[in-house]
Amino acid sequence: MILLFLHKLRAYDGAAVVRLCLLMIACAFVEGLGLVLLLPLLSLIGLGQYQGLPFIDHLVEFLSSAGVELTLQNLLGIYLVLIAARLFLLRKRDMASAKLRFGFVGFLRKQLWRAIANCEWPYLAKRRSSDFVHVLGTEMQRLVLGTQEVAVFASTLVMIGVYLAVALQVSFALSAIVMGLGAVLFVPLRFFRRTARRLGQNSSYTQRELFAVISELLLAMKSAKSHCAEQAHLQAFDVWNEKYVQSRLSFQETSTNSSSVFQFLGAIVLVALVWGGREVVGLLVTDLLVMVAIFIRLVPFFARLERSSIQLLHMMGAFRLIHETQTACEAHAEPVADAHDPLPEFQQKISFEGVSYSHGQDRPVLQDISFCLPANAMVGIAGVSGAGKSTLVDMIAGLSQPDQGTIKIDQSVLKPVQRRIWRRQIAYVTQESFLLYDTVRANLLWGLRDQAISDDQLYEVLQQASAAEFVKGLPQGLDTKITMGGIGLSVGEKQRLSLARALLRKPKLLILDEATSALDNENAARILAALHALKGQLSIVIVSHDLSMLKNCDNILVLADGKLVEQGRWDRLKANEKGSFGALLEGGDRRK
Repeated sequence: MILLFLHKLRAYDGAAVVRLCLLMIACAFVEGLGLVLLLPLLSLIGLGQYQGLPFIDHLVEFLSSAGVELTLQNLLGIYLVLIAARLFLLRKRDMASAKLRFGFVGFLRKQLWRAIANCEWPYLAKRRSSDFVHVLGTEMQRLVLGTQEVAVFASTLVMIGVYLAVALQVSFALSAIVMGLGAVLFVPLRFFRRTARRLGQNSSYTQRELFAVISELLLAMKSAKSHCAEQAHLQAFDVWNEKYVQSRLSFQETSTNSSSVFQFLGAIVLVALVWGGREVVGLLVTDLLVMVAIFIRLVPFFARLERSSIQLLHMMGAFRLIHETQTACEAHAEPVADAHDPLPEFQQKISFEGVSYSHGQDRPVLQDISFCLPANAMVGIAGVSGAGKSTLVDMIAGLSQPDQGTIKIDQSVLKPVQRRIWRRQIAYVTQESFLLYDTVRANLLWGLRDQAISDDQLYEVLQQASAAEFVKGLPQGLDTKITMGGIGLSVGEKQRLSLARALLRKPKLLILDEATSALDNENAARILAALHALKGQLSIVIVSHDLSMLKNCDNILVLADGKLVEQGRWDRLKANEKGSFGALLEGGDRRK
């Protein structure tokens, strides 16, 4: 998973990765240069005698050829220049790192969002929306922090390399021993790294479930308060909140234990370094001080390396979840048409021929459905809950693909790659009125922002939807701001705005799926009057438990257990008292 992460990082902007690496090397080189100059500096201030090292000797020769003698004054001046250069390079490095990680995570978020948006509707319908929100938000934020750790890890490796190179200049034998001991330090810490990987995956899972519980309560807050059911949500929240807290505490404990063990082992190596450097290797005081200084600087870098590796392994849980979500969405991507798959204009009829669909279940939701929907006709769909009405509407709208049978537009079979194009000729109004937190105008123009539409055209569709009067009565008319979810508007007003938005698309087929189920008699009558005025101008499909909405339909399809058991006009179906439609009327499923 780490290799996949690095591959995606390189694929996003390999040049930026190279630039960042070069800046890291430059920062490390400047800091290493300051370290090697410690030897002559210590000698100049009287702390021992400088014996000479190849690298420093070459540097002194270069400075002498430039007219700079290695005096205390000049050496201190060089240190100031090196500090200024290091600060400049560090700033460039940090900005390059920030640009890379935020850009990379933004790139991944865009890829994931496109994959979700281009997914087949049946797959999306089975998933919790809160899971997608969690991945796009919380897990992506974890990835930002994790990507920063990649830069820290790489920068630390470069710095360790530079410090070891300087140490090798001072004492090869002692440096080799230190490097061997440093490598040994990481062996007993493997347990902590494995634990961090496991806790990272567990953190993603518990956080996702906690987010789902929160989302469910917020969506059902009104119902929860109405039924005094807040306690049930609070109990579920407490369970997952406690699991998440324990997951984070476990990771913090792992990180702290790893750091403590590493620092203790580092202290052992430092003692061995001082004793071995003086008693075994016999280093001069100046060389030993430089070695000790190098090691003291190295220990935090090694500790940072261990800490970054643990953070990276923990972050891999977020990356894994993001990758798996995107892969699953891409595997269920909706086919896209090309220039060779034009869709014929809907001018005559829509035909269903032996259509069956199962939602991936053992029992089909629709079984051998055959009927014809003529152009500019009004067709109703009736049946008890669970009869398959909404699934049939999804088929008509091209949101789902039949498992068996064919759907034809005029005489041409609707191919899977043509369904997206087919939906451009359709407007769909559901029971839930989706409204943006924006103006009335913006809500009407949703999905049509590139088209120039005048106020007169907007009021024309509002008039068709019986919504013009109440919009004109709003404080700023079309520019009145609608609050989140349309709070402040009645259910009927929201539904009529949704109908007006649908009509603005100038569809050839208008579908209303239980669009009047939550309306009172007055608002339902207004919607029905608006539909009757549109009859003959476009094809209309009405799904409703309120059978009175279907009285003026040219044809009514009656479903039962996923089968088309009856069809015909209102009077004929009503006359058959033993039929399924007669049973619906007799049972009073809704207003007759």
